[in-house]
Amino acid sequence: MTGSIITARYEAALSHLAAGRLGEADRLFRAVLAEAPTHAPAAKGLGDLAFMSGQAEAAAACYRAAISFDPAHSGARVSLGMVLRGQGFEAEAQEVFAQAAADDPTCAAAFYWLGFSRLEHGDIDGAVASLDRAASLEPGLVGPLGASLYGYFERCEWGDWPNLVRFMETAAASAKRALFSPMNLMLVSDSAEAIAKESRKYAADHCRARTPLCSGPHPRGRKIRLAYLTSDFRNHPVAHVIAGVLEHHDRNAFELTAMSFGAPDSSQVRRRIEASFDAVCEVEAMSDEAIAGLIRERQIDIAICLKGYTGECRTDILARKPAPLQVGYLGYPGTYGAPYMDYLIADRHVIPADQTRFYDEKIVWMPDSYHPTDDKAEISSATPGRAQQGLPDGAVVLMAYNRTQKITPRIFAAWMRILARAPAAVLWLQDAGPEARDNLRREAQGRGVDPARLIFARGEAALADHIARHRLADLFIDTLPYNAHATAINALWAGVPVVTCRGTTFPGRVGAGLLTAAGLPELICETVTDYEDLIAQLANDRSRLAVLRARTEAQAPKSALFQTANYTRHLEAAFKTMYERQQAGLSPDHISIEAI
Repeated sequence: MTGSIITARYEAALSHLAAGRLGEADRLFRAVLAEAPTHAPAAKGLGDLAFMSGQAEAAAACYRAAISFDPAHSGARVSLGMVLRGQGFEAEAQEVFAQAAADDPTCAAAFYWLGFSRLEHGDIDGAVASLDRAASLEPGLVGPLGASLYGYFERCEWGDWPNLVRFMETAAASAKRALFSPMNLMLVSDSAEAIAKESRKYAADHCRARTPLCSGPHPRGRKIRLAYLTSDFRNHPVAHVIAGVLEHHDRNAFELTAMSFGAPDSSQVRRRIEASFDAVCEVEAMSDEAIAGLIRERQIDIAICLKGYTGECRTDILARKPAPLQVGYLGYPGTYGAPYMDYLIADRHVIPADQTRFYDEKIVWMPDSYHPTDDKAEISSATPGRAQQGLPDGAVVLMAYNRTQKITPRIFAAWMRILARAPAAVLWLQDAGPEARDNLRREAQGRGVDPARLIFARGEAALADHIARHRLADLFIDTLPYNAHATAINALWAGVPVVTCRGTTFPGRVGAGLLTAAGLPELICETVTDYEDLIAQLANDRSRLAVLRARTEAQAPKSALFQTANYTRHLEAAFKTMYERQQAGLSPDHISIEAI
């Protein structure tokens, strides 16, 4: 049989494999090996088929055969390493990945898995070097690594937490490429500088500036045209907190366009949002280039990104600079690290004046909290009984209804010390599934706390019902280094006091801004020790807690935090100021908005 026929059969086998026709692929791979017994790619193909069907031993044998036929076949070595990992032979797998990387310095997968293996074995510097090399060969590999890190956080898998944090901080400081999304780093880091460095690398690797579509301001003499960009115009926290702002926009001064690149739903908040815009552009199926072109075509004056580097982000739209002014707002609490972003909406709590060097945008300081709220948010009139949520009637309920990826060993240890000091208290948490539940209960047990004192919220509730069930809590306790944002707002709106600890980064200082705007600054703690002391004192003093609870119920909903119309006027003042500066030929600069 000629070489051309063997090649044709091999390529046909690959096509069948890609299409899921495994039987045909198996037949053709074997036919190739019958004619060319040392055909390494066909042997690897048989290994892939065995691996897909769960036959690890057979797969390993095929991969070893491929390597014996062609010792430089890096793909077979990487696949063999994956099988060995699955069988628990970690040390041997690492050797195989290292050999694959040595044999083929261009094999991104070899460096990626070598780095991942080194990370798991505590070789932090080696892991960073290998993963940095993988990212330089294939920047898209940051996605799987970021997803893996996020999974650890979400499941509260803390067995190797010190190494994990040290790896992320080392990578932020020394790697040339971005090894994960800066959002991953925000969940664990106390360093605004490290987050800024990772953001700049991430922007350069994944959202680098392109040829600008817009080189200057559009002609004035008409309404200022705003475009809000997100995938979250649906039943999502961003939609819930911004719906009231959109409704309060001055439609005589502004023309509003939604660039919605997420699938719409039939929720009430979606209907409210649609009614607030002059135009809703459903652009999910369009390319980033086409969406940027549409923004340019509509002569948008200010493009407002509500997404940042979070899930379903499409920052490459703004990398094309389709609007004269581009603003980061709400959905992502940090710098984009990119030259095409002009402003970032903040307040003096989340970005103090002495931290502006960590942000590539010019800062707009709102007079109260930067975070919007909706003073039309409904609260169900019927509050469920504690028994319906598995809460003991006589307990002091400390609610920490943050997503589990915000729970770090440090803050959890603080909570356990609080429970040890407050024997009548229980901790009420969001239920993120059986793995997270089991891990947190195990951690509580290991710290001498009865796991039964950890109670997980039952079922998903509509927003109005969810806010109503906050009333079952006595106190909402915040997370660090990434605070509660919309979840803390829900608690305050329901009249539940919130205790926070002021962090050192944007996401860790949001609670301080919310509580100041709500008129409750005494609930802001400067150290974790102060945070523990205050919560334990309140949990052990029911009369003091009742007074605080009554004050929060009476005061918070009437405070500056929930004056949505005033907030919107402040936001519009920011947009007008940046617009007028550009019309006057001035570059972006920091803006401080005065309270109405």
